[in-house]
Amino acid sequence: MINLLFGVILLGSSYYVSAEKQTYIVHMSHHHIPPSFNQDHTHWFDSSLKSVSPSAEMIYTYQNVIHGFSTRLTAQEAESLETLPGIISVLPELKYELHTTRTPEFLGLDQKSNLFPQSDGESDVVIGVLDTGVWPESKSFDDTDDYFDFLCALNYTPAQIQVVTKRNTTCDTTKSYSISNLNYPSFAVVVSSDSTGKTGGSTVVKHTRTLTNVGPASTYKVTTFSDSKGVQMSVVPNTLTFSKVNEKQSYTVTFTVGDMAAGSNAFGRIEWSDGKYVVGSPVAVSW
Repeated sequence: MINLLFGVILLGSSYYVSAEKQTYIVHMSHHHIPPSFNQDHTHWFDSSLKSVSPSAEMIYTYQNVIHGFSTRLTAQEAESLETLPGIISVLPELKYELHTTRTPEFLGLDQKSNLFPQSDGESDVVIGVLDTGVWPESKSFDDTDDYFDFLCALNYTPAQIQVVTKRNTTCDTTKSYSISNLNYPSFAVVVSSDSTGKTGGSTVVKHTRTLTNVGPASTYKVTTFSDSKGVQMSVVPNTLTFSKVNEKQSYTVTFTVGDMAAGSNAFGRIEWSDGKYVVGSPVAVSW
């Protein structure tokens, strides 16, 4: 009697695990839609889904980079769906935490220095596409003013600036513009050398950046790293406190760079952390 009861408990537990649902991303073949659906892909997606799980609903449909939808299914239902015509793949959802989208380190390219040959092959290469769910029109992603200042630093004419920014405006002659202050998460410091190839001792360079808070109120503290004793970094202020979403805070990094042979390079990193989230910026110094 005890053995039988124990077997029933195990059977019930096994059934519960197999019936547990999770989110899947279903990739459909755009060109394999049956003629009976009259090119109505949403109807086709829903019909395919209902054939394996009448109670399942589509959470989101994809029509641009890929064609398909997301839904919640059991493992068995996902396996059944993957066998249907026109299904390319049914993959469980994976969640990634983004730090920055504009550095080789984010893409993992720093792990393999010989990934690309020394040629122009690096240009126009699509590494991958991530549907982050962000709203590009949000003020947090509006860096038009940063590009405007960058163009002014490059001495663009008003006509040239209008072509790029679609705004009829001119540079402020009373303002000092610098190409080093383009509000990118990375820092590039170039140390000038004379005709003999010497850099002429210590060099001080300052870069200013502005961070926009996209999460809850929090306080971030800065940490700096450098792989060379010849590169010193100081950040002012070293603590940023945000009280609301879309609040902006600026900071200035002072790079004190020692004398090195022309052609040398050093690398480092600046990180802001509130103990839970980390915002990192790579640093490159060239002599």
